[in-house]
Amino acid sequence: MVALLLTAAVAQLSFSDLFEAAGPLRPSRRAEELSGKRVRIEGFMARMEIPPRGAFWLCKSPLELDEGGGGSADLPVESVLVVLTPPEEGPVAPIRGPLRVEGRFETGRMVSPDGTVSLFRIVLDPSPQPRTHKEKR
Repeated sequence: MVALLLTAAVAQLSFSDLFEAAGPLRPSRRAEELSGKRVRIEGFMARMEIPPRGAFWLCKSPLELDEGGGGSADLPVESVLVVLTPPEEGPVAPIRGPLRVEGRFETGRMVSPDGTVSLFRIVLDPSPQPRTHKEKR
């Protein structure tokens, strides 16, 4: 497993926590309560033909998309946009295998400067360079 910026005292979040289980599709109470707080979530980096700049999509299972003009429309609705800080101008290099990501969780529809629309985001802590390392199991 690859880990990005791990620290201790954070709330564990799962993809099943993002939406209410029944009724219309809306963020869950848990997602709303965690908005603005530090969370940790595990998933897989979506491999996209046209990835967002300075960010990547985290999904609950491995996913490779050939958008063909559809943008991020083929992403599962519970995907989370992971935003690097400071922002990079280009796409984030692909990482294969499971990831554990930690940062400030945000909810609510947002359109990034490059046109990427997200409902859920995790903003990584500021760092001179994005750091990754292999965890020992």
